[in-house]
Amino acid sequence: APPATTVISKPVYENTSAPVHLQPISSAETDDDEEQFDIVKYIGIIIRRRNVVILITILMTLFSVYRFFTADKYYVTNARLLFRPDKQNIMDEGNSYQSGILRDKLFTTHLELLRSNTVLKLVSENLESKISVAEIAKNITIKQGLTQGNKNDIIELSFRHANPVMARDALNELCRSYIEYRRDVNAQELNRLIFKFETQINKLQAELDSKESDLRLFKEDNRMLQLSNEANITVTSLINMELALQQTQIALIENKERITALSTQINTQEQDIVQSITYQDPFKNRLSSLELELNTLSAEYSPEHYKVKMVKQQIEQIKSSIVDSMSREAASRTFIKNPIREALIHEYINITIEKAALETKRTAQEQIIEKLNKDLARLPSLEQKYAYLQRETESQLQTLRLLKTKFEETKIKRDSQESDLKFLEMAETPQIAISSQKPTSVIIGILIGVILGITLAFILEYLDQSLKEPSDVEKQL
Repeated sequence: APPATTVISKPVYENTSAPVHLQPISSAETDDDEEQFDIVKYIGIIIRRRNVVILITILMTLFSVYRFFTADKYYVTNARLLFRPDKQNIMDEGNSYQSGILRDKLFTTHLELLRSNTVLKLVSENLESKISVAEIAKNITIKQGLTQGNKNDIIELSFRHANPVMARDALNELCRSYIEYRRDVNAQELNRLIFKFETQINKLQAELDSKESDLRLFKEDNRMLQLSNEANITVTSLINMELALQQTQIALIENKERITALSTQINTQEQDIVQSITYQDPFKNRLSSLELELNTLSAEYSPEHYKVKMVKQQIEQIKSSIVDSMSREAASRTFIKNPIREALIHEYINITIEKAALETKRTAQEQIIEKLNKDLARLPSLEQKYAYLQRETESQLQTLRLLKTKFEETKIKRDSQESDLKFLEMAETPQIAISSQKPTSVIIGILIGVILGITLAFILEYLDQSLKEPSDVEKQL
């Protein structure tokens, strides 16, 4: 029998040389899966530890509410002042010139001075030191008022204090003290004059008392009742002339004070101010024509062509003429004399002339008094002594009356000086207390509680190593 053949079948393999196209997993999808997984995990932690989150949130809420209701309470009151720089002197009928820049500077000065230590010290002293300067400065708020978003001429003030009556009194006293302070500053010149009058009045009163005493003793010792007609005429003329001399002296004092004040005001004023002008250019049309001609020639010829060069030269000459013309126009019309300074200088010159006339008048009066004294010296010695005492007494009395009249007139003029600030609305006693903690602090406390609760939940989850879900068991295996 033929031998059996063994057929070995080979497995048929597919052509592995053909490329296999694998679909890569996109990174975006992987990230989304991981992110979705992380979010779910974190939410699960928060839900699992919700008791911790709720507890911390409740505690922070209770703490915030407690702080809000137990915080220091204070009362707030408001006042308003009206700024009127053109109404400072009710006896002055002239219209004062105030530019916008000066108004703004003056308004800013008021805002700063209201916070100054000088004014706050006055307030503290007027309130008998019931409130300190530091406390006033800490609790006061001062700002410029607004009308539909635009700044106005109102100063708005507010003050807070634990005592509603003290809040009202402190703010009203601040407004009153500052108005009086500004009135005193504006009346410094008159205050100096009043002080001089007061000093002279006190001195003359003492001298008059002495002269009256001497005259009375002389009459008692010498039994003299009156002078002769001639002596009476001389004494009366002498008394009248001495009174006129005193009037001249007082006028000179007033003039000197006014000259000093005018000199200060003149020094603060600028000599020239800018005047806006419209410059009329006489070369404008000619320059436009040449520029048009240059553009036309440049399109036809090269820059080196003589026609192009000629037009360029003419343009440069016209430009130079324009500069010279503008310089002359600016020098002649741009600046004008400051009208305020010119008015002050004019008044200064007039008062200086008046001062010179008064000095001449004083010299003439002194010469007449010297002549009358010589006439009086020809009288008998006893009558001469009596005439001297009577003249001195009467002269001192008339001068004292004159000084007192001037003193009262100056005081009235000083008191008529008004501040450029007026009470628009006085502070009233506040009725409702305000907590030093704002209501938003409670909301902030709740948010902080939620954040702290979530943070504590994650920390506890991290420290807790126990198995919580079946998936954790699979991971461990």
